[in-house]
Amino acid sequence: MNWGLGDIHVDPSEVLLRLVTQSAARAQRYAQEMETLVAESASLREALVAEQWGATEDGELYKRAEYIRAWRYSKLGNVIAAPLSPQ
Repeated sequence: MNWGLGDIHVDPSEVLLRLVTQSAARAQRYAQEMETLVAESASLREALVAEQWGATEDGELYKRAEYIRAWRYSKLGNVIAAPLSPQ
C-alpha cells in the first residue's frame, strides 16, 4: 500500500506525524554519532575534519585536502568514510 500526501484514504495529520517522527529519530541518531565522535577526539575540529596527505617526488609530505567526515557507519555497520592517514 502506498501512503503519502496524494492518498485520499490517509489522514494528512497522520502523514505529517510519520514524517516528523522519522525526522526526529534521524536527528537523534546523528546527535548520538556526533557525541561519540567528539568524545573520541581531542577537539571538535579533529572529530569532524579529516585531512588527505600526499608526498612529493622527494618524499616530502604535504596536505592535499581537508574534508568534512561523513557519518562513519551505515545501518549495517559497514564503513562509509574513514580518515586517511599520511602515506
